[in-house]
Amino acid sequence: MASIPGIDGVLFDLGNTLIPFTPADSMEFVLKWFHSIPGLEGQVPFPDFLETFRSVVRKERERMLDQEWETNVGTRSEMMENALIERGFDQKGISKLLKATHTGAFTSCLRIGKNGRYVLDILSTSTTETGKKLKIGLISNAGDGDAIRQFLDRNDLTHYFDSIIISAEVGFAKPWKRIFQRGLDEMNLSPDRSVYVGDRYRIDVLGSREVGMKPVYIRQYHTAGEPPEGVEIECTRIEHILDLIPLLENGGLLN
Repeated sequence: MASIPGIDGVLFDLGNTLIPFTPADSMEFVLKWFHSIPGLEGQVPFPDFLETFRSVVRKERERMLDQEWETNVGTRSEMMENALIERGFDQKGISKLLKATHTGAFTSCLRIGKNGRYVLDILSTSTTETGKKLKIGLISNAGDGDAIRQFLDRNDLTHYFDSIIISAEVGFAKPWKRIFQRGLDEMNLSPDRSVYVGDRYRIDVLGSREVGMKPVYIRQYHTAGEPPEGVEIECTRIEHILDLIPLLENGGLLN
């Protein structure tokens, strides 16, 4: 059992932090989603479906940075339908099928590596410097809460977390302070004694710092577009999720 100085809680992003969600994983999801819609393959070529999906994700991310907003399955499905129609495909009403098949396709592409589980095992048996149990939380910008919770349950991960906040369920998203504060409040944590680990600089590092948490920027999966071009990263950085344990035990966090 490890004792963690100066910290009462560690909160994580999910994709490309605790679990991989690389471009290959994203492509696998889009393929499975595409093939789960009966008859779609004969009506919309996959390259058009893929580009439609990418355009919708870009719009989601732009809105997420501009306002306290994140997509959910219903919204994404409606955006996909509208975008397909704009591209000239007669797909009115397809949003219902897209919504119904999203969770199954997305869940099947999520996987936990042994190192992510190892870190959760260590932290779940760790204590604060006063001997209290270290708290563990999850804050994710995922647009499909059902898929995330099914994945966590299926892989016996839910029990690790004292709080699980998914933007699709609460209606607001990182980088806005409100979602980080929600996690802190649910876990009864002070921000200055809490760490947030994530793979996106603007969303995870700047968002958690804005509320007063100690950010840790992880680069293990080399997330696309990260770090942002021209941005000098001024925070604690780790290259691998396993680096987090000695960092916390040695008190090597920057503010």
